[in-house]
Amino acid sequence: GAYLYSIGDGSPGGWTPWRKVRTAPDRPSHTQFLYLGDVQTGLESWGRRFEEAVREFPSARFALIAGDLVDRGNERTNWDHFFLRGGGVLSRLPLMPCVGNHEYLDQGPRLFRTFFDLPRNGPSGTDSDLVYSFEYDDAFFAILDSTMAVSSDRAAIEQAKWLDRALSKTKANWKFVMFHHPVYASRRERDNRPLREHWVPIFDQHHVDIVFQGHDHTYIRTHPMRAGLRADAAGQGTYYVVSVSGDKFYDQEPRPEFAAARTHIPTFQVVDIDATAGRLTYRSVVESGETIDTFQIDKPVNLGDRIRFVSGSPK
Repeated sequence: GAYLYSIGDGSPGGWTPWRKVRTAPDRPSHTQFLYLGDVQTGLESWGRRFEEAVREFPSARFALIAGDLVDRGNERTNWDHFFLRGGGVLSRLPLMPCVGNHEYLDQGPRLFRTFFDLPRNGPSGTDSDLVYSFEYDDAFFAILDSTMAVSSDRAAIEQAKWLDRALSKTKANWKFVMFHHPVYASRRERDNRPLREHWVPIFDQHHVDIVFQGHDHTYIRTHPMRAGLRADAAGQGTYYVVSVSGDKFYDQEPRPEFAAARTHIPTFQVVDIDATAGRLTYRSVVESGETIDTFQIDKPVNLGDRIRFVSGSPK
C-alpha cells in the first residue's frame, strides 16, 4: 500500500512537505529495484544521477548501495553532503545499504550504524545491522560485511554459516546477495580470496541469482558462474556485478569471467522481477539513459500449490 508522511520539529509551521512511500504487495507480482555501486566522491553529480534514475524508473520500490557511500565514514560533514544530495530520493525510496571499507575508517562504522536503522537478524557475534537479510515480494536479499571477511577467515566463515541457514529457510524464488569487495576483482592484485573460498560455495549451493558488489570503481558483469567456472546457462550459475555510481574510477584488466566490462563511467542498475511469469530482467544504465548491458533469467515459479514452468519448458 501507499503511505503519506510528514516530519515536524514540534512547531505549528515546522513540517516538511508530504512524501509518499510504498510497502510490498500482499502476493507475488512485479518488483523493480535499483542497485548502485560506490558513491564515495562526486556527491553533487551523483545526486542528480540518482534523481534521474528514479524519474526514468518510477516503479522502483527501493535501492541498494554496495558500501563506500561516503569517503570518510566517521566525518559528519561527509554524511551531511550525502543526505543533502540524495535526500530528494531517499525521502520517498527506502535505501538498503551495506558497509564498505570507507565506512570503517578511523573508528569502525560508528556513523554508518547511527544513520541507518537496518534489520537486526544477522549472525550472533557480529554487528547484527551490518549483516542482515530481508524479503520483498518473491525476492530474498542478504547483506554481508566483506570488510571484516577479507581480513578474517573466521568472520568470513561465520557469515557463510549464517547465510547458509538464511538461504535454507527462505521460500523466495529469487535470491540476491550484496557486499562491498568483489569476488572477481578488476585486477588480480585486488583479489579477495576469503570471499571466493568461503562464500561462493554457499552461493552455488543455494542458486543465488545475482551478487552485487562495489569497491573496484568500474563496471563488471560476469558470465553466470558456478564453482569458479562459466555455467552453461543463466539459471545454472550466479551473475557477479561490480559497479560505481560516483566519479572515482579505476582501470581493469581482461578476465575470462567477464561478460561485460566498462571503465571510467558511472552507472546504475535496474532489476525487474515478474514473479508470476518467473522472469528477471537486468539492465545497466548510464546517465544519458542508454542501456549498456542487459541479461534475462527465466526459472520455474511456485504459485501457491501450483508449479508451472516458463521459457518453453513443460507446463
